[in-house]
Amino acid sequence: MEDDTNFPIKGWKWFFYTIGLTSGVVNPAFWVTLYILHLKNDKEDNFINNNFHARVFKWGVFTFIITLVLLLIFLISIWVLVKNFSQLTNINQFI
Repeated sequence: MEDDTNFPIKGWKWFFYTIGLTSGVVNPAFWVTLYILHLKNDKEDNFINNNFHARVFKWGVFTFIITLVLLLIFLISIWVLVKNFSQLTNINQFI
């Protein structure tokens, strides 16, 4: 069994690492981005190394932030629609 002390993901970072890995496995943009960064920055021959794990973590943070922003936009738009619809129905009651 190998020594896990050099693995860069520890503690709370596992949350974002898991999000990055699960959202990126089927996403071609994820693999292309990681491959380009590997060619550009890594001097090692192995594609999966400590830099790979750090990039997956960053992808997870990026995915989490984008998801929160899109969810916030969706909820605000629903709130605006419900507010406007309730105002329209109140106006129609007086006609």
